[in-house]
Amino acid sequence: MTPFEEYPTLAEKLGIKRLFIKREDLNPSGSHKDRTIWPLLAYYARKGKESFVIPSSGNAAISAAYYLKHNDEKLRLDIFVSPEINKEKRERLSAAVENQEKINIHLSPRAKSDALRFAREKNSELIRTSTDAIALEGYKVLARELLQNIGENLDIEKDKVSLFIPTSSGTTVEGLFEGFKKLKIMPALNIVQTEYVAPIARELDSKFERKQSSKASAVVDTIAHRKPNVLKAVRESKGSGYVVSDEALEKAKNLLEETTPIRNISWDSLLALAGTIKAKEAGRIEKNVILLFTGR
Repeated sequence: MTPFEEYPTLAEKLGIKRLFIKREDLNPSGSHKDRTIWPLLAYYARKGKESFVIPSSGNAAISAAYYLKHNDEKLRLDIFVSPEINKEKRERLSAAVENQEKINIHLSPRAKSDALRFAREKNSELIRTSTDAIALEGYKVLARELLQNIGENLDIEKDKVSLFIPTSSGTTVEGLFEGFKKLKIMPALNIVQTEYVAPIARELDSKFERKQSSKASAVVDTIAHRKPNVLKAVRESKGSGYVVSDEALEKAKNLLEETTPIRNISWDSLLALAGTIKAKEAGRIEKNVILLFTGR
């Protein structure tokens, strides 16, 4: 279970009753991807698969490498990442694969298509959390964990809660929605994307200018196969979507450091706070807020 911590000074600064941060960046490999990658690899390993291929912007590959390094010496893994992967993630990935002969890194500007071709040629299992139904299962577990966290701090039946989620493919949101629905408790699910990549959030937020890059490098899924299901989840939960700028991320970073002891948080995680600020300014927010910090 990852930490779930309250920050009253930050809440007061935002004009919110209570604010909590779920620290998924403190999972073993450094991101919420452990919730989905590890069950996926375990599932296919039980079915007899021993060779895997994964295209990634960073965190999913790091999670997969960490799993193999610490759990199973029989499996093989080929990782496809862009040469443009940011320095911090490149260093974490290098550390994760160190001394691992059965893990190979392929740098490719066409990581997804090259990974697909490689998997077909080698008869390996292609790991794609953006399309695999099994990928949702780990986030259903996270929903149960969040419900426990909420129940220990709030009256689940009476206190309305808004959850802000940095979003790329939308797998996290869809899995959380299914998990909460099964538990018969539903916080408002709010997705946050960047001005560079916002195929889902732009359906809910038109107040932004399209940019050619973003500080938040993990939001990369421009196709968004899960878009219909994610929009359904957001609308049924009475949440919304927000597209935020690099300037908004800078503002969120400064505010977080002014009001909490938290430091060295990734731009990807800061999307949650930047989205909260935008929602508050628009007058669309519940009194109690949870920020999902998704990764380093």
